[in-house]
Amino acid sequence: MGPLEHYGITLREDNFHEGAIYGLACVYSLMEREISDFLRPYNLTPAKFNAMMVIKHRGDGLGLSQIGNGRRLIVSASNMTRLLDKLEMEGFIERMVQVGDRRVNRIKISKKGVGCPG
Repeated sequence: MGPLEHYGITLREDNFHEGAIYGLACVYSLMEREISDFLRPYNLTPAKFNAMMVIKHRGDGLGLSQIGNGRRLIVSASNMTRLLDKLEMEGFIERMVQVGDRRVNRIKISKKGVGCPG
């Protein structure tokens, strides 16, 4: 039995795409595990790291709005709020009220966050 057959995939001419999709899923899983292992000593998850990279590289030093960050990461507002709450509590980011509109939070990377990988 081949490795794909173990998972119920029998390769034939008419379904080779199943093997390709499974292969991509395996590579994704391996990469996610490696990235998680790399970030663990910094107390970061891939989601936290992604949020920080968007803030750092798209914030242009002025910070990025909380909504803008969520849109770039394609996550709901409530999930973005929870993620940013964790990052702020752990000292990786700072939230500031936008001048002229107190409803908008600007997010910047803190000194601690700058020292992280990426």
